[in-house]
Amino acid sequence: MKLELERSGFLKVWQVAEKYASSKTTMEALNGIRVTAGSSGTVTLEATDMKSSVKMIAKGAEVLEPGVAVLNAAILGNMLKKSSAKSITLEVSGSKGTLIAGKSKSRFAVIPAESFPGIPASSGAEEICSMQASDLGRLITEGSCAASAPSDFPKYMGTCLLRTEGNKLLAVATDGRRLSCSHKDAETVNKENDMLMPAAAVKDLAKIFTGDEIVRILFDGSMVWFVLEKPAIQEGGENTETDSSENADNSENTNTDYQENADSGENTNTDYPENDDDGEKTASAPAPKESYLDGTEFSLRSIEANFPKYERILNEEIMTTLTINRSDLLSALDRVAVIAKNTPAHIIAMTLKPGSELLITARAPGLGTASETLEPKEVTGKSIQIGFNLNFLNDGLKAASSEDVYLEFSEIEGQTRIYCGKDNKDFLYMLMPIRLTPQDIVSEDDNSDFAAPEDEQAGSESQQENYGDESPQESQDNSNAPF
Repeated sequence: MKLELERSGFLKVWQVAEKYASSKTTMEALNGIRVTAGSSGTVTLEATDMKSSVKMIAKGAEVLEPGVAVLNAAILGNMLKKSSAKSITLEVSGSKGTLIAGKSKSRFAVIPAESFPGIPASSGAEEICSMQASDLGRLITEGSCAASAPSDFPKYMGTCLLRTEGNKLLAVATDGRRLSCSHKDAETVNKENDMLMPAAAVKDLAKIFTGDEIVRILFDGSMVWFVLEKPAIQEGGENTETDSSENADNSENTNTDYQENADSGENTNTDYPENDDDGEKTASAPAPKESYLDGTEFSLRSIEANFPKYERILNEEIMTTLTINRSDLLSALDRVAVIAKNTPAHIIAMTLKPGSELLITARAPGLGTASETLEPKEVTGKSIQIGFNLNFLNDGLKAASSEDVYLEFSEIEGQTRIYCGKDNKDFLYMLMPIRLTPQDIVSEDDNSDFAAPEDEQAGSESQQENYGDESPQESQDNSNAPF
């Protein structure tokens, strides 16, 4: 096998495939990526960790001699990243590979191709729905934010549920003490179905799904496929290279986790012209730019578990509401975190009064206190002082995609719900408060903040015993878990 590689374009595809090659296994083949150079000139990359896999058409690769080889993902990836050459020759002969970049030459061992496991094909799966990639990425980001690390029991805690209902696609996750749910209109829905998948793997997909490609979701009962296709050209559009690459030098692509910037700039979405000088619609629109992900198939093995009927635990009781700028609230929490993260459960206290400011405090006995005062857009209902796990609250706020967030408080030990707005309920993040104790509340006596009385110190020791040894991300003690 012999290939001529355009380094920048090929590296983008290689880095995506590299994410699916396992580095934590004794099976050498799973550390590699299978490269297939066909006689037709198409180069495909395949990688798997036996739970998830990817099959991609490699851009920027010209076939000089067809063949098949399994190459170590990390070694070749590092060689490509460190090279400054624009064009690279990759040649494989027997058990040895050679990479030539200008005057540089590297040789490396090749993994036997016959040891690479077969990757399931999507040809026999049923298409469930389709959605634009950027919409699907946002849906997954919002809907999976309440998932925690995988758990042996119950299995659903480390998962994200994708569900089709009517013309919508939903993403839902919970770890037993909080819940996230997001729904958006799909391009097409062919069947109502539930698909339960590992949350970590789904979150990785969300980082990739940032463009205007169409993602077709297929399911065969045990595997879920995400197949990316180039979006259809709008009626009257012109499929020309000039239109599709316009403004490339000034463009931007947010997918920095998986690719290096192309020498000519990164990808962006330009607005289609709306009206000409006469007020009439223009006759044509630029064709969508070809994506390096076109034709890619991601597959995930579904998890056999019963996801809880989360709709039953949501209630409509509202005691207090808060509308506030999301960035301002996150910034305040970040500053309070310096103290809050020195408490066993990372506790912060919020004090709300209608017509007044929002007060956020944290106290670490023997260390110090922190307080932040914010001007909310609106506070309605009753005055309330309520405690939260800082990490859990941050997760929901960071997942929201709006400028302002709208919070509903049931009571000091009831559900708290976060939305993107009072009239925007497409995203829901529900978490349970933490019951505050005297040691969690900032005292007006500065001396007590640094030298807690003996009875208060005893209370602190007692509370630490109650929290146990679990991580604050895995446990929110002293709260009423809904599941």
